[in-house]
Amino acid sequence: MIEKEKNKVSIWIPFILIVLFVLLIGWLNSDEKTETSTVPISNTSNQNTVVETQVPEKKQVSKEVHKEIILPKSESVLPVTPTPTYNRIDGLSAIRIGGGIVWGNWDSDPEKDGPIIDIVYLDSQGEIITSDATREMSISADVKAYAKNKGELKLSSSASKLVFSAHYSKEQIIFGGIYPKIRIPKEQLNVNPSVDSNEGAVEVVIHTPEQGDFGDKQGWFVLYPY
Repeated sequence: MIEKEKNKVSIWIPFILIVLFVLLIGWLNSDEKTETSTVPISNTSNQNTVVETQVPEKKQVSKEVHKEIILPKSESVLPVTPTPTYNRIDGLSAIRIGGGIVWGNWDSDPEKDGPIIDIVYLDSQGEIITSDATREMSISADVKAYAKNKGELKLSSSASKLVFSAHYSKEQIIFGGIYPKIRIPKEQLNVNPSVDSNEGAVEVVIHTPEQGDFGDKQGWFVLYPY
């Protein structure tokens, strides 16, 4: 009887060992999830105490993604072409005074305001020069007008009585047309119609930026209307 009981117990021992082994493996696997480290801590009694600290699992850090910033395209701007500056007139050798016979009107009322003088540029052959430079080159000028006595038979070119003298800066000369123009206001012509002839003379000397001075005198110049 006792022998039979021993046989029964011996049969169950392997199964019990297998169950215990499975439980041990499961416990070991669960224990691997948490890592432990030991840190020695000294106390006043100089005894080392081992403290288990739990090390947290490393979290994966996601890489920051930099998106390309697309800026709006700027509108195209056309380059501004600077206005050329002319300091010389190619071939310039002399000037000739034009105009001065017919008076001009440069204000709002219908009355004539005074004589207008044209500055004509000439080359060495006496030919007229016309170009962008003749229209735009800045000049200054000295202008004088002369009168003669009424009834004189002498030519107007011989007029010697000074009735007008002024210096014109470049801001007072009109540019941009075929010729530069100089206006002489009638109020500034010191003439006496009862004594002075309306036929006089005008003299102009211009000052160029680089080519020196040029002058001319015209012997037919209207000092006041007929």
